[in-house]
Amino acid sequence: MRYLRSPAAIAALLLAAACATTGNSARDQEDPLAVGDLNISISRGITQDGPVLVVTISNVSGRAVCVRTEALQNRYSGEMQLRLRDSRGRLFGYRPSDLRPPAMVGVMRIEPGASARGEYDMASRFAGIDVGRALPDALTAQAAFRYGHCDDAWAMQARSAWQPI
Repeated sequence: MRYLRSPAAIAALLLAAACATTGNSARDQEDPLAVGDLNISISRGITQDGPVLVVTISNVSGRAVCVRTEALQNRYSGEMQLRLRDSRGRLFGYRPSDLRPPAMVGVMRIEPGASARGEYDMASRFAGIDVGRALPDALTAQAAFRYGHCDDAWAMQARSAWQPI
């Protein structure tokens, strides 16, 4: 047990124990889906500008929820965090963009039983998605955004399940 007296040995032992017990990547340990407040559905759509992801948020709680206006009305903003996978489960990379639209301030209030919808440009967001080319088959998408009960701070993170689009 003499080797455990060294700070480096103790640090190595703690690191090994931490790696052995996690079993999941940091990406898999993100905030869980907020259960009971929202239903989030994702579908694909098409506009004159090209393919879009359509995210519909339905409030199924008994209290109003608020989502930042930026997340729902700015189709190019990263406020609505979107991920896209192909038929093999590989994530599409993000396409770098110089487009920086002005931020939208304020919040959108979604009353109990009501829904709000946002459309998000796919071609400017994801590498491998191009205007004028057909979308690959068997895509799945996930959306995440911050929200709160309208009288609370932005304390909650909503994350949808992976959904076929």
